[in-house]
Order: sequence, then structure tokens, then C-alpha cells
Amino acid sequence: MIVSKHKYHRGLGVDLWTSRGAWFWQLASQRCGAGTIGSALTENEALREAYAAIEELSAQCACNAQGRASSAATTEISQRGGGFTG
Repeated sequence: MIVSKHKYHRGLGVDLWTSRGAWFWQLASQRCGAGTIGSALTENEALREAYAAIEELSAQCACNAQGRASSAATTEISQRGGGFTG
């Protein structure tokens, strides 16, 4: 028998299901980490692993977004010919 559940953490969906005594999880999102999947012996362990993966991916996505934002700002300033003349 397969049992499935859907949970949310930090705005990301987590699909959980059990089959043959094992619990599986998958991040259900179009953002960073979509398709990440894992398995555990218990539902609580699967949720803990999935939430930890979300925390890690959220941190990575935030770092990547900051890098893109500062890069875009630098590009705009250099295209305008900005900078100090003194």
C-alpha cells in the first residue's frame, strides 16, 4: 500500500510517500532544487531530511540571487560610464 502526503516548508512543497516500509520525499517546486529526492526509514526522518534540504537550497538560492543582483548593478553602472571623476 502506498500512502502519500504533501507538506510545505518555507514556501516549498514536499511530496512524501511510503512504499514497502520506506519513506520517500521529493521537493516539488520550480525554484532551486526542484526534483531533489531522498529516502528514509520513518516519516519523521523523511520530513527532517526534506526540511534540511530546503534550508540548504534556500541558502544557496539566496547566495546565487545576491551574486546576480550585484553583477547586474555593476553592469548597469559600467554601461552608464558611472564612477567617480575627481
